[in-house]
Amino acid sequence: LEQQFIFEQIQMAMAKDQEPQSPPIHRSSTQTDLFTYFDYITYKKGASIIRMLEYVMKNDFWVGLKIYFKTMAEMNAREEDLWAAFDKAVMESESPSVGWDSNKFNVSLFMDSWVNAAGFPVVAVNRVNGSHVQLSQSRFIVNLTEDNATNVPTNVSQQWYIPLWYRTCTNKGITSLLWLQPNSTVILAIEDDCWVMFNSEVRSFARLHYDDATWQRLLSGWSSDILSIERSQLISDAFNLALIGSVNYSRALELVQRLPDEVDAVPWKSAFIGLNYLHDMLFTHPGGHLFFEYVQKILNSAYKTDLWNNIEVDDFKLSVFSGKIVEEACGWNVTSCRDVAVEKFKEFMEDCQLSDDGSSSCSKVPALARRRVYCTGIEQKHTTDFERLWHLCNHESIAIEKENLLYGLSCCDDSDLLLRLLNASLQLDKPCIRRQDVGTLFKFLGNNPVARKIMWQHMKSRWSDYIKKKLKQPLKTMTMEAVRTFNTAAELEELNQFVNEIDGYDNKQLFNNAVKMVEINVHWRNSYAESVIDFVQQALLRP
Repeated sequence: LEQQFIFEQIQMAMAKDQEPQSPPIHRSSTQTDLFTYFDYITYKKGASIIRMLEYVMKNDFWVGLKIYFKTMAEMNAREEDLWAAFDKAVMESESPSVGWDSNKFNVSLFMDSWVNAAGFPVVAVNRVNGSHVQLSQSRFIVNLTEDNATNVPTNVSQQWYIPLWYRTCTNKGITSLLWLQPNSTVILAIEDDCWVMFNSEVRSFARLHYDDATWQRLLSGWSSDILSIERSQLISDAFNLALIGSVNYSRALELVQRLPDEVDAVPWKSAFIGLNYLHDMLFTHPGGHLFFEYVQKILNSAYKTDLWNNIEVDDFKLSVFSGKIVEEACGWNVTSCRDVAVEKFKEFMEDCQLSDDGSSSCSKVPALARRRVYCTGIEQKHTTDFERLWHLCNHESIAIEKENLLYGLSCCDDSDLLLRLLNASLQLDKPCIRRQDVGTLFKFLGNNPVARKIMWQHMKSRWSDYIKKKLKQPLKTMTMEAVRTFNTAAELEELNQFVNEIDGYDNKQLFNNAVKMVEINVHWRNSYAESVIDFVQQALLRP
């Protein structure tokens, strides 16, 4: 559960919260914008901050919860009531939690910036001499470019009270805590040849930026002393620091080359968030095929056919790891993986050929591999298989299996069949694609290069129909997915021309995020594409 939390809550929350216009957890609650509360920031960042608070407070946290539930029983409550209960627990504790000033921990003051301010910090770690490192903080923001000055948030200089747990090579089994206060730095004594791992167990909601010297020392303990969840976060940090130019992409890609030795799923998951973005950005680049070969080489080293047998074992960690490697290996066209997937799809078609109540009752494909197997099968271009999957999807009652089938359908590369799916998203007369499924369909289609082109044309001609159907949010999703690989000046011009021809300010606003994304993509390609291609080209020359 801890591994899942790091990836699914902390890293997914950071991906949203690092955007320039990310909202704080606490927002206004007018009737018109109440729906915006139900998002990654509220749930995922909120959970991550509460987890960090628990690590600071220890037993006082649970005492505070009891006080809160008892005090607020059968009453309406606000977040301040929870902080007050925690403060009361600290004040009454025989061994109270200690804060940044060595006094009793002030929960309300601590939570103020984390809840009421958008964003989160990156902590810079710089070696200042042979025996000390210096820590400082700033807000971590992606997608700020010189061409997009209007995108700068108002609280760009925001600071936090940051609890930072750490270990060193001299006390591997001991986790210590230090506080980094707003507008201040911390100097910490660390031996010159010793590694230091900040943000132990990923307890803090912060990224870490190590200077080159400190980073190289940390790598010396990578396999033996750094936990898998910590490796996962370091990979995520490296890709995102490279995204804003704070480090070279070589730092992230060198970590990718260590993946074949990983036996936990979460570092792989973090890496492929970054790798999939690079794949999108290099999709139309002349050297894009080299990047694809580079990732294939990594996966060829990790994939083994017997992983299929481990997907449904009782060992949860092994099961998730095996499912992830199979998913990526087949998705990146590792031949030996796809051969197995094709055979399993054929067996699935035979097992479910007579089913009239969906596929959850007849599919013998391992649950964690179903999306990839269904997708690989549909990619074999047999129309009868598409029709059968469409039939099963329209008769399936289990939500997750219906999503698996819809994912498989989205892998089709037949223009007419893809248009049928897109038209169904407007007609809303089939159980497979209901109103609540439209956005999911577009996200799935966004993984298909053929579908992206068709979505772009479909969106340009039918966007007003989605507005009439009250499908504005799915329309935004479709637009973002259709243009997610746009990263040339010509493609940006094409998008701007489309938006400029739209009537009405409110309608134009629906496409603002897509325009901003493509502007950022153009900046990325101009700034980083060549360095990534140079790295993978050299990596492919090595055995």
